[in-house]
Amino acid sequence: MKIMKICTVICFTIFFVNLLFAQNKPSEWEEYNTVNNVTISYKYIDCNNPGQGTFKEYVVFRFQNNNTVPVKIEWDQIRYYDNKDNTSENSIENHKELILGSEEIFESSCDTGRGFNIFSKFLNYKTTELIKFELSNIKVTFQK
Repeated sequence: MKIMKICTVICFTIFFVNLLFAQNKPSEWEEYNTVNNVTISYKYIDCNNPGQGTFKEYVVFRFQNNNTVPVKIEWDQIRYYDNKDNTSENSIENHKELILGSEEIFESSCDTGRGFNIFSKFLNYKTTELIKFELSNIKVTFQK
């Protein structure tokens, strides 16, 4: 009986620790940052192609220009898989740019390509998984 209580306490402890440290993976838009009145949001989506046998999870982004003038947005992507920075040394590959018109909204999707979304994990088998990401050096400049 005492062993059963100890096992129960251990199981609940493990469950709550996992719950406490689980990364937030929003399925609805969640604000990441706002710079110079441009809001950057993100969410996790499933991108499935059963015909090709691919079932993937991606982080997609929404860039919302709340200004009445066009803007250029620049940032660097940093990706951590299995607690390691797996961003390649090629800074050109990790540097992203986007130009938005006045009050324009751009949303990436499964079809957008690697530049504006981040691969998180395969859904149909266990491999490395995105632990966290960062958008660093975010700059917003006003265009004429």
